[in-house]
Amino acid sequence: YISGTRLDDRIIRTDWDTGVKEGRQYGCGRSGVQVRDEYRQDYDAGRGGYGKSVQCQ
Repeated sequence: YISGTRLDDRIIRTDWDTGVKEGRQYGCGRSGVQVRDEYRQDYDAGRGGYGKSVQCQ
C-alpha cells in the first residue's frame, strides 16, 4: 500500500519486520543508519552523500 509511493520525490520502501532482535533494532546497520543507506554506492546529497561503507574505504 505505501511501498513504492513517492514523498518529496523519493520512493518510499517498506518491508515486513518480524520483530526486534537484540543488536538489530529498527533496521539500523553497524554505523547507526538504516542498512539500505549504509551500503549505498551512489552519491545522494539528500541522504548525507555516499553510504557509510563507501566513506570508510
